[in-house]
Amino acid sequence: MELRGASALVTGATGGLGQAIARRLGAEGCRLTLTGRRADALEPVATAVGGTALVADLSQDDDVARVGKADVDILVANAALPGVGELESFSPEQIDRVLDVNLRAPIMLAREPMRRPPTFGESLDGPASRWRRCRSTHVQPGTREDRRLASGNLDPPIDPPTSAVTAIGERMLARGRGHVVLIASLSGKSATPVSSLYNATKFGLRGFALALRQDWEPLGVGVSCVNPGPIAGAGMFHEGGADLPKGVRRKTPEDVADAVVRAIRTNRAEVDVADPVMRAGAWLSLAAPQTAARLGRIDGAERVARQLAEGHAENR
Repeated sequence: MELRGASALVTGATGGLGQAIARRLGAEGCRLTLTGRRADALEPVATAVGGTALVADLSQDDDVARVGKADVDILVANAALPGVGELESFSPEQIDRVLDVNLRAPIMLAREPMRRPPTFGESLDGPASRWRRCRSTHVQPGTREDRRLASGNLDPPIDPPTSAVTAIGERMLARGRGHVVLIASLSGKSATPVSSLYNATKFGLRGFALALRQDWEPLGVGVSCVNPGPIAGAGMFHEGGADLPKGVRRKTPEDVADAVVRAIRTNRAEVDVADPVMRAGAWLSLAAPQTAARLGRIDGAERVARQLAEGHAENR
């Protein structure tokens, strides 16, 4: 997808990763809308990249709905909470907040709303109608059944009209172009001690991305998952003050921003941003989780996780 001239929404833009992603997309010629919880932190970032600031707390349904009104070509869902610590140390409200920000908000921003009948003057075989038609009748685009629907020989079931407010993903599908980038984590591939809640959100986000890609790629909208490992000067490991095992090298925020651009330009399903040791560990965790867990205990994974939990105890 061509980036110059495209409009892009980046959530969680006040953190180090979000700022790097915003700077890189701005340098590529994108028109930016940036979200963050605090106006005093967000507005300087938006000013620096020539973007628009949209203050929003993505744990709140009303704010998610307001962000979802943005009509953009690219969505980068970067906002996240650490969510590290033993599960019993979280209150139900804290669990809800982590799930809402890390998993529910990206899903809601990209969701497909209820179907509606074509508006006056809308082609029955345009991208929007073709998408809605195939969704409502469970037929594949381009098949004989799809062509029969387009010719008017078969009436699909139609839901009542929805309001004018629709999700970002529907507008991309209606145009037949766009890209959604979900910033997950290597923690979406590798389970670690004292991180069950965070792992749950990142495994879920990665699965959502890979499955949604299968639905939307044939309709012209790309979906990519970017999985950072430990990042120098930004992100969960830096902010939590954890000491990494010897031999693990941190990547930079700019590496994550490069991965976002590469995912959009080349329509990559998934990009890992980590050194070879971390990438190998993640793949081992997918192939042999029990073996990876035993090796992790030997290598000090629980010590690192407990340092992170202590460092983020107030960030829930």
